[in-house]
Amino acid sequence: MEKKIPVDEIERQIEERKQNRIDELRKKSRPLEDLIIEREFLVRDVLSQTIATSIKPMSEIRLGGNSPEYHGGYINKIYLKVASEDNFDSKIEKINFYGFAPVLAGQHISVLIPKVEVVSLKDEFPSSWVQDEKFYLPRKDTKKEEAIQILIIDNLKNSRQLGTFRSVNYSQYFPEN
Repeated sequence: MEKKIPVDEIERQIEERKQNRIDELRKKSRPLEDLIIEREFLVRDVLSQTIATSIKPMSEIRLGGNSPEYHGGYINKIYLKVASEDNFDSKIEKINFYGFAPVLAGQHISVLIPKVEVVSLKDEFPSSWVQDEKFYLPRKDTKKEEAIQILIIDNLKNSRQLGTFRSVNYSQYFPEN
């Protein structure tokens, strides 16, 4: 004979699990600015690419026909192969940067990297009503990272800064600048 569980007990268990997950996320979450790290590298190789973008508005999609497509401008993307210059045991080998920065192989750079995993309650619980809240969780280095700022350093002249370049994503992490 099957044991029947009342619906209100099932709902209570679901709510309890949901609240436990929210509490766990709140406990692990850190302020976003604490998860932006600065690392120094020697640039080994550079590939800079300009990519054309396009826009296909959802409101103009034609089923069974050609939908209009509009020129969306250009974006610069820089791919760097790097070697660690600081004392961290970093496994970072490649850095991607969405923006313009006149970086050359052989230069020393300092970069800001968001080492964060963003978790949204709407994504965690898509089928239930929840007030959306974002949690910023720390994560480990990967071989390929995305920089949001590159600072070019002139090591020949007392580590003088030659320029600071910010990616198109910089304002997502530092909105007031």
